[in-house]
Amino acid sequence: WCFKGHCIWKTFDQLYGHDGSWSTWSRFSSCSRTCGGGVRSRSRQCSNPPPVYGGRECPGASYEYQVCNSEECRGPYEDFRAQQCSQRNSYYSHQGSKHTWLPHEYPDDAQKCELICQSNETGEVVFMNQVVHDGTRCSYNDPYSVCARGECVHVGCDREIGSLKEDDKCGVCGGDNSHCRTVKGTMVKTPKHPGVVKMFEIPAGARHVQIWETKPSNYSIALKNQAQGNYILGAKGQDANPKTFIELGLEWEYSIDDGKESLKTSGPLHATVVVLIVSREEIETKSTLTYKYIIHEDLLPLIGNNNVLLEDMDAHEWALKSWSQCTKACGGGIQYTKYGCRQKSNNRLVHRNFCDNSKKPKPIRRRCNLQECSQPGWVTEDWGACSKTCGKLGLKTRMVQCVQQLQNGTNQTVPNKYCTSERPDTRTPCNRLPCPSQWKTGAWSQCSSSCGEGIQQRKVSCKTSDNSIGQCDGEKPDSSQVCKMAPCP
Repeated sequence: WCFKGHCIWKTFDQLYGHDGSWSTWSRFSSCSRTCGGGVRSRSRQCSNPPPVYGGRECPGASYEYQVCNSEECRGPYEDFRAQQCSQRNSYYSHQGSKHTWLPHEYPDDAQKCELICQSNETGEVVFMNQVVHDGTRCSYNDPYSVCARGECVHVGCDREIGSLKEDDKCGVCGGDNSHCRTVKGTMVKTPKHPGVVKMFEIPAGARHVQIWETKPSNYSIALKNQAQGNYILGAKGQDANPKTFIELGLEWEYSIDDGKESLKTSGPLHATVVVLIVSREEIETKSTLTYKYIIHEDLLPLIGNNNVLLEDMDAHEWALKSWSQCTKACGGGIQYTKYGCRQKSNNRLVHRNFCDNSKKPKPIRRRCNLQECSQPGWVTEDWGACSKTCGKLGLKTRMVQCVQQLQNGTNQTVPNKYCTSERPDTRTPCNRLPCPSQWKTGAWSQCSSSCGEGIQQRKVSCKTSDNSIGQCDGEKPDSSQVCKMAPCP
């Protein structure tokens, strides 16, 4: 008979299912890494006893994890996920060629612990069909949570599994930002020759780093690892295109808005970086770069006379700037608030990078354009020229749009689904007439005989002006003829 979803023997001593119970925990495994933060685990089985006759499985997890060997590795910082991708450079071929593989973070949370790499040559993202090594960080936006057995395990800043403790803005675990300092500055330089010009440095330990141009220029922002000397952004031959990329174990966002470049990362920087500008033209114009970052007071660099300012973190605030455009021209749409960054001392709007993005208010929405809409209708344009002058394939087309008249008398194109009547044709046959035909002949072949009389042949066909087979009037030209060669010996 069936009992709790299972087929069992019909005996009276098996009327009730038995729930499962856990075995004892195994010993913890060795640490998955020798430094830089690894994971060790232990396991248990639901076997003491196992569930039978529809009994319940054991509650809880079968694996337990601990963070281990959290001290930083010696030498320059190396990204553990990047190492796993670069190990494939020498042997992994994709589409018939070798690549330089860089780490890539996929946006889907369910795939944070899969090894996904990006080709430096083509930009193509490739799934390597395996999970990352235990101890690899789940995300470049989370410095503590790690992957174990292909799943992301949440870790707090106190290195405890499941802890909810978080760093404050300058990296103090559970801190209140009281030891945080904001460093801001503006650097202006005028390169006299094409090439690379150093602007300033951002020190190791800096967080919430933002670099931006105050106005468009003929220069591009470049970034260099001070210790190793390699370019992080703007290397020779690279195009200046907006992108999100991973370098120095961090996710960077490089954008271009109205011709003005900007670069930001949440940090913390594992090494000092040098910010440069790249000039490719013989134009002497000023380049102005502004930067801002947050750093612990113990890591604060010496402040010189290069426009660097230490500011109170609460010197700016988000303020209502305007309302967005209504989502509909009539019939009731929605619009949302737009916020700008305002300097408290003079209420002047400044660049959004000066404000703390985590404190930005959520958008408020309201109804707009509540007046009723007129019924949309089809509007057709004139037919275009026919695609053929004759034959069976001629077509002409026209534009057909669903249009709604607005209250101000203007027309607005709307999706076709809003027009309820049958849509007029957008194409129609034309010039479907037989094309003029004529006999066409090919060249005569060689004579079939090398002496005496022989036969010559040629191809004869009836073709229209569009080179299709036609019906010709008149007598068909000869396709063969007698040919006479020299008398045979």
